[in-house]
Amino acid sequence: MKRGDRVSRTALAGVLAGAIMLIQSCTGSGLRTGSVARLFSYPPGLKTAQTPQFVYFTSDDNGFSGLPEAGGEGGLHYLTELFAARRNPTGSGNPGTFDGAALHYTFFVNTFYLVVPPEGARRPQVGENPVYVKRAWKEALDRGHEIAVHTHSHPHGRDFSVTQWRDEIRQCVEILALPWDPGETVERPNPHSGLGIDRADVRGFRAPYLEYSDNALTAVELEGLTYDSSVEELDLAGAVARVLWPGPLDEGLSENRIPLGPHPGVWEVPISDFIVPPDGECWKYGVPAGLRSRLGKVKSYFRPHSGAITGMDWNLWQEFQLTPSEFLATLEHTLDKHLSGNRNPMIVGLHSELYSDVRGDSRAPAAERRAVLRTFLDYALQKPEVRVVSIRELLGWLVHPVRLR
Repeated sequence: MKRGDRVSRTALAGVLAGAIMLIQSCTGSGLRTGSVARLFSYPPGLKTAQTPQFVYFTSDDNGFSGLPEAGGEGGLHYLTELFAARRNPTGSGNPGTFDGAALHYTFFVNTFYLVVPPEGARRPQVGENPVYVKRAWKEALDRGHEIAVHTHSHPHGRDFSVTQWRDEIRQCVEILALPWDPGETVERPNPHSGLGIDRADVRGFRAPYLEYSDNALTAVELEGLTYDSSVEELDLAGAVARVLWPGPLDEGLSENRIPLGPHPGVWEVPISDFIVPPDGECWKYGVPAGLRSRLGKVKSYFRPHSGAITGMDWNLWQEFQLTPSEFLATLEHTLDKHLSGNRNPMIVGLHSELYSDVRGDSRAPAAERRAVLRTFLDYALQKPEVRVVSIRELLGWLVHPVRLR
């Protein structure tokens, strides 16, 4: 199932110092090290009504640009344009809770999409021309979106050694840091150009296929990245009823399905579940009752009583083959569940390729999928408590939480 920074020492020390101060200051249910229940817990000193409902969009892989010159809509360019046309709810105008702020997403990249084949060699039939892909990534960066590591080659790495993981991370970051060449063209590609990104701005990691391991987290720690976003809420089933918030891995996750040892200075930003609406609420979202029952027949691992599916679009579109209306109903119901609960952050895990005309997919036209994302984003932004942020922005708020006025 496809469920789904190199930081300067000064910058990293600042982030960790703030996190440590926050952890040490919590005597109640705040972000403390310890058991899973303590690790992923509610921000200290805030009541539910004072807490923004964070929604963070992520996009994995990103080998299809969606730029007009590439010959079709969709891809990462579509997300960039979609977000640029909208703002967060105005609230009281408090920048500490992103009131009226620009929307930002986080995109996890595989840098093999940027590799220019040697002259005369054929490019593998995956992704678009690397020059187009590079332009779309640079456009997203210039608009303030966050780029993060999804490895260089997108391997199945469950059994990788620490060294193998470090090589994948390092290669990805090194390619991103190559100087940007504004004069590069499809006809004259520059194999020695990248995005010109400061390595300190690359902070996050997500394992391909969500096949993380303790070795992967060790590599993240050793390579100076500050967070991972690979652990699924379903992996913690049995340890806690509901993972609530990102938290530090200073004491590891021994209760996790894949146990993780201590990784000081690394935070986990878990991938929460989508919740398919139950029969009694399907009517609210415009779909017939019986959706959970039908999905239980599609995949045997689905549990109709909970309705939980890992919060990545690949699972909804590809694994369970939801229709656009069912996809939208699931996202809207999930957001409403978060809002009526403890307002734990909601992930909308995407693969921008699934919204690309160039990639193509017979299960649902790309244009309909794009329309669903647009409709859901507008639905979310109508909620005065919602704030759409990147993971970097979310973690910054967690270190210094500000009340929603």
